[in-house]
Amino acid sequence: LKGQAFIVYSGLDNAIKAQHDLQNYDLFDKKMEIQFAKQTSDVTLKARGEFDKFSVKQRFQRKKVEEAKEREGKRGKMQEELEKVKGDIDNIQDKMQANLEEEKRLLIENQKIKLTFENLPKNVTEDQVGVLLTNYQGVKEVFVNPET
Repeated sequence: LKGQAFIVYSGLDNAIKAQHDLQNYDLFDKKMEIQFAKQTSDVTLKARGEFDKFSVKQRFQRKKVEEAKEREGKRGKMQEELEKVKGDIDNIQDKMQANLEEEKRLLIENQKIKLTFENLPKNVTEDQVGVLLTNYQGVKEVFVNPET
């Protein structure tokens, strides 16, 4: 492991003192970060007479399993986030569709379909044109321009 060193002390007091005194010590323009190891070192196990190659293999396998579980957890979280984003996209698309349909409805509701009648006699009235159109539903307004 690049940039790391593992130091084994004969006693806890010496390890605590070294950690306290050397924490953030500037070594070649880099501040050291010192923490206690998460696992018992092979040197310590050998000194206790507890070391065997099988335990090293077990630790290695256990670490691989833990890493795989961690990756799976991250994958699961990413999948949850993806599902949430997909749901958000679906909601946005539904709202956009609803807004589009409402705009369309309002346009149709407010829109007046205009027909222009040309070559009408000069003395024709709006009422007379209205009578002409009684057989056609949806007439909203009749306007005859007297100037034409």
